[in-house]
Amino acid sequence: MIRDHIQDEQYFDNYINNLYTRINRFEEVTSKIVAEKGYQDKGAINGLYTLQGFYLNAIKALYSSGTSLADINKFFKKFIDLSYNFKHPLTYNLILDGVSLGILLGISTADLIN
Repeated sequence: MIRDHIQDEQYFDNYINNLYTRINRFEEVTSKIVAEKGYQDKGAINGLYTLQGFYLNAIKALYSSGTSLADINKFFKKFIDLSYNFKHPLTYNLILDGVSLGILLGISTADLIN
C-alpha cells in the first residue's frame, strides 16, 4: 500500500531503481577509494557523505512507496553502520534525519545509541 498518494507506484519503482543504481555505483567506487587512500581522503569523505544521503533518500522513498518497515530497516542499518565506521563527524542534518527516521521505523533508543 502506497503511503504517498500524490505519486503513483510506477514513479516510486523508477525512482527507487535509479537510486539503487546510484547507490551500487557509489558503494563500489567509494570502497575502492577507502581501501586505497583511507577514510580521511577527500574523495572518500565526499563519497561517504553522498552514500549517507542516498541511504536516507532510499529510506524515505521506500517508506513513501509502502515498503514494509522490515525491508526499510535494512537501509537504515546501512546508514547507521556507515555513520559509525566513517570516522568523520556527521552533519546536524544527517543526525536529525537519522534519529527521526529511526523513531519512525520503530528502532529502539538503545539501538540508535549503540
